[in-house]
Amino acid sequence: MPARLPLLAALLALLPSAAALAVGPPPPDATLGAVLTDAVERAPNGGGVTPNTRQVVLLVLPRSPAAKAGLKRGDVVLRVDTKDVPTADALRERLAHRRPGDVVTIDVARGKATVALRLPLAACPTREECVDALWPLARAGDAEACTMLARCYYGPEDEIDPREAHRWYRRAAELGDASGQCGLGVCYLYGLGVCRDAAEAVRWFRKAAERGLRSAQGNLAACAFVGAGMPADASEAFRWWLKAAGQGHVMGQVNVAVCYMQGRGTDRAPDKAIFWLRPAAEGGNSFAEYLMGTAYAGGDGVPQDHRVAADWFRKAAEKGLPIAQYAMGWCHRTGEGVERDAKQAAAWYRKAALAGEPLARAHLATMYLTGLGVERDDGEARKWLLAVVERDEAPGAGPLGRRQPANFAVLGDGLRGGEWNRRPDADSVSWALWALGDLAADRRDFAEAARLYHKAAERGSAEAEFRLANQYGVGHVMAKDEQQAVKWLTKAAEKGYPPAQRTLAQVYALGTGVTKDLTECVRWLTRAARRNDPAAQVQLAWCYLQGTGVAVDTDAGVGWMCTAAASESPEASQAALELQRLAGPPEPLPPLPGSDELPPPPPGGPGQSILPRGLRGLSR
Repeated sequence: MPARLPLLAALLALLPSAAALAVGPPPPDATLGAVLTDAVERAPNGGGVTPNTRQVVLLVLPRSPAAKAGLKRGDVVLRVDTKDVPTADALRERLAHRRPGDVVTIDVARGKATVALRLPLAACPTREECVDALWPLARAGDAEACTMLARCYYGPEDEIDPREAHRWYRRAAELGDASGQCGLGVCYLYGLGVCRDAAEAVRWFRKAAERGLRSAQGNLAACAFVGAGMPADASEAFRWWLKAAGQGHVMGQVNVAVCYMQGRGTDRAPDKAIFWLRPAAEGGNSFAEYLMGTAYAGGDGVPQDHRVAADWFRKAAEKGLPIAQYAMGWCHRTGEGVERDAKQAAAWYRKAALAGEPLARAHLATMYLTGLGVERDDGEARKWLLAVVERDEAPGAGPLGRRQPANFAVLGDGLRGGEWNRRPDADSVSWALWALGDLAADRRDFAEAARLYHKAAERGSAEAEFRLANQYGVGHVMAKDEQQAVKWLTKAAEKGYPPAQRTLAQVYALGTGVTKDLTECVRWLTRAARRNDPAAQVQLAWCYLQGTGVAVDTDAGVGWMCTAAASESPEASQAALELQRLAGPPEPLPPLPGSDELPPPPPGGPGQSILPRGLRGLSR
């Protein structure tokens, strides 16, 4: 696996979660017969919020067992059957295997007193039951009831009535409920029942954030980071995420960690990143688990350990996080931290690809192109390549993307170190375009191939520029044009693409479309050889041995021939045969120092090179 795996997300800006937008997250079979929310999200009229995450009773359903047992609005749930339940997840876990009618003992905080209640559990209330119970309270001006009623009209899976959701969020916001103000901001941000207005969304987020509502602080941070409704300001985003994280906001903790890892809005500090990330990961947050995996894979803030990294990736992948599923595919493909298994790699890539992860779609396509872990199938490869391209061309919905009921991910670049050094959306699209072009060329549809190569070249793809040079040099579709061929070849070579550098050297050696210049030939061969291109190393060796474009230097020539012979490439056997003709070869030469020297790209890695360059036979 690369030295540093791609961190998802650079900044996972939390918009209200499904639990915050609906009456609650998917409930267990049995409930307490009341509507609960995090105490930290509860803001009485004109008041602040309580910085804890225990569950507070917002509404006891009339005629429910909870009402008969004496559960009251405002009670804070402390324990169920003597077991502490400090969070909503802990409460759900305690009730997970219970059925309606089972009797439990709960301890609740009521004012300064602790009250023990025995109550039979009830079936999960329907949306209609909640609306019927909340309506009279909301009509009477109860701000919290207005907020909960709004959530009944807008849920995580569907929109029952966005106009009604907006109406009751506005009513709650005007009555001073911070959660209602945050909900109204979401309405404006995404145009739910009202015209979209990011600046108005920011205004309402800020009102709630300044009163301490952590989800509003997370939303305001997201807007500040991407510049939605306000100037982009990473420092301001970090400040608000830090406030949310300090209140136990899990996604705030994740975002703060990512800021520290990336050095966005604050100084880079991997140790501080792990401080915030570890509790979120150990609490089961899939994003945090994935990011812990990337930290262990790269030794960023923790000792490098690929096996531990794979364990974290698996935890997140099994929760359905697409980028973590992709990471598991990469682990199985490379054998880092787990057993190398191409079939397992393909299975994980497919899961992630079906969930829309562009990296997984690109890599799954490579497996179908090469027959690695699956039967070779150009049709399946083309399907996944088109999925990569179509995803990129689909219309978005502004700087915060399409509306989602749960987490929203703002993707950053600086976290993708090493081989995975940038979010590969643009790279994978470029690669998909020229790979589709190769498939078209295989079908002898050269016009379509040229169109796709041009599209990829417009995105700055060196591979596509190299292929365009081939098109102009051969004259499949366009009239043969040596000047255009040299132009595209030079573009690709200047980006450091070895096959283009080696081919350009040959162009200068032959004087095809340019003035013959053996010195320039040697210069481009040297650049390609430094990037570990064995064919260029062999050709450069002969230049030194024969004095072509450079002074005769037998040691340098034999050294480059040794370097090529040590490689695992078709040129290695040729170089070895030549070495047998030369006596006393010195040790292989390392790449010569030079201002243009860069670390060689990894073969097949998903950052700089989604596939091994020249997969379709055009690189040689």
